[in-house]
Amino acid sequence: MDEAARKAAADKADESIRQLPQDAVDATIASNTTVLLFYGATYCPYTQKYTPRWLDLQRKFDATPRWNTVATMFKVQCAQNEQFCVNHGVQGFPTIFVYHNGENIGEIDAEQLDAGVQKFVDQVQEVSGAAMAAVKKAIDQLDKSNQPEFMRQRRVVLKEHADLADLTIRQLNKSDVADTIKDGSTLLFFGANYCPYTQKYTPKWLDFQTLYDVTPEWNRRFRMYKIQCADQEEFCVNMGVDGYPTLFVFHNGQLISEIDVDWIKKGVQAELARLDALPVSLSSEANLAPSPSLASALIVAELSSQSNETAVLASSNGGGEALTMSYVLFALSFMVVAVIYLLRKRHGRVRRF
Repeated sequence: MDEAARKAAADKADESIRQLPQDAVDATIASNTTVLLFYGATYCPYTQKYTPRWLDLQRKFDATPRWNTVATMFKVQCAQNEQFCVNHGVQGFPTIFVYHNGENIGEIDAEQLDAGVQKFVDQVQEVSGAAMAAVKKAIDQLDKSNQPEFMRQRRVVLKEHADLADLTIRQLNKSDVADTIKDGSTLLFFGANYCPYTQKYTPKWLDFQTLYDVTPEWNRRFRMYKIQCADQEEFCVNMGVDGYPTLFVFHNGQLISEIDVDWIKKGVQAELARLDALPVSLSSEANLAPSPSLASALIVAELSSQSNETAVLASSNGGGEALTMSYVLFALSFMVVAVIYLLRKRHGRVRRF
């Protein structure tokens, strides 16, 4: 292949490869459990030759849950600012580094890419799996004879269990939320690491993520992430969150439903069926009616509105029946609010207001 053809093939592959801007590299390494980064330069003939192979790996990676549930992968373009890549340990192009929990844990041979990826995935899964098993065993072995001490130990172990699950769960930063939910369907789990209910639910979310990754009916139709709210609670409140854990479904940038944390599988299936039943394309936001959880709030607003209108009629027409009806409607609206509150309380969510 001549130089022009090689460069053209590399440029074509770059159009489909996930690129990571240099100013996002450090944050991505810090916020993701395991990251594969391919450092290259567009002028480099070895990078040009290797780039289409990286695209082939990316396609295989995206189709292999054993890989894509453990790691993420990007290409970093170094031509514009080579010193940045040198500062990250790059001595030549192409270079493939693996980062885990914010640390560079090794380099993959560009000529042995598939085997290198599998090696690091196995290593990460072995460590994470052993740690999770140890924590589960510790929970089972807690001494229940001393109830206060047992409860204290259990809280500590549950926190450790949740923290370990968070290492594998796909997290979403608040700066990426708008771009993530604007197209298609997205399931978001809002939680706070200090919240005991979030801690208890987090390993269950990981189990659901694992099932999601091997269920094409789901992973082809919606995305799923967890958002840590402990250090950004105002953002979560502005998103409509009033307690932890909260599961919201967004479609084309709009909040369309809240899923019961105790019935997540059924909730997801119900939402997919509801979207399938729409008479027009899923891209039409106007046809997405609010789910029952959101509709309940609208009912309260509607009842209050009707109550006010009836009261006006009563005062203008002197109708006693209308005035009585206004009290009935007001009572109904109060009952709806009470039922929502009790249901939320029953599910054990930490509420702020």
